[in-house]
Amino acid sequence: MPHYPDDIEYSEKYADDKFEYRHVILPKAIAKDMYKQTSGKRLLEEDEWRNLGVTQSRGWAHYEIHRPEPHILLFRCRGCHRRRRTAVSDGGRVGSFGPHCYFRAVGHTWAPQI
Repeated sequence: MPHYPDDIEYSEKYADDKFEYRHVILPKAIAKDMYKQTSGKRLLEEDEWRNLGVTQSRGWAHYEIHRPEPHILLFRCRGCHRRRRTAVSDGGRVGSFGPHCYFRAVGHTWAPQI
């Protein structure tokens, strides 16, 4: 049975060498609104996910539909991780697991599968 939170939930950010990623879990009522717009068959444009109440900095794109749980929106941002890395004073790679890291569902979260 899918997990529907009371409010929109945002994952921690994670990255590879090209993108920063995060997932957003929608409450049931908002997920129904999304399904009315897309029938679960297409990605949301930025104005559509913002109108649903999802708030993120500029540059994020809904890039994949998670078919088992379409109320979980998968986002990525090209260059966001570079901006974060530049802001880190020690020069470390924030949230990066490497270029060949895949993610798998664990309960109701996504975890790196290294």
